[in-house]
Amino acid sequence: MSRVTDRNKPDDEDAALLKLGPYFSDADTAQNMLTLAEVKLLLSRIEDNGRYPDNPEMTLAQGAQVREPSDLECCNPDPARRVSVAGGLSSSSVSTDHSFDDTRRRVYNKTKEYVNTFSRFEGAEMAAAARTTVPQGEGEFEYFEQVQLINLCPMEAEEAKALIPSIKMDDDRLQEYLNTLTLQRKSQVA
Repeated sequence: MSRVTDRNKPDDEDAALLKLGPYFSDADTAQNMLTLAEVKLLLSRIEDNGRYPDNPEMTLAQGAQVREPSDLECCNPDPARRVSVAGGLSSSSVSTDHSFDDTRRRVYNKTKEYVNTFSRFEGAEMAAAARTTVPQGEGEFEYFEQVQLINLCPMEAEEAKALIPSIKMDDDRLQEYLNTLTLQRKSQVA
């Protein structure tokens, strides 16, 4: 393929235009994006309760085939190991490939370490408060922008627009939201 053809090819992804690619194109995904604080809460609840998140009647002990909470992925690329949304694991979820389980365990542990390091808000109340501080909807922020502002916690409007180029809000109004978010973040340490 020549360079000229590549230059004329339209981009499928452009964060400045909120074109986030095929994985983020459906409304359900866009509306259910999680902040790092929310992911951290989900991981800790799975570990603390030892229960399947979508079937509270079934404990991890009852589902002996589950080796790690990471086995609860609902969007695992291997259809035989997916968690059904209705609850529980599929009947073919027992893994005999221990190297695959080790890989999943490492990925789970790295994910947990990442969210523990970079999550800006502690606890369910603070995570929920951050969501309400950064409003989503008409004339406000898009879902993606809301989640990124909460995850990144930029201090200045200019920084926020550099990190999240799709934000079109005027600087003064954006700065008000950022100041409130910063106060919330600092208040949890006090």
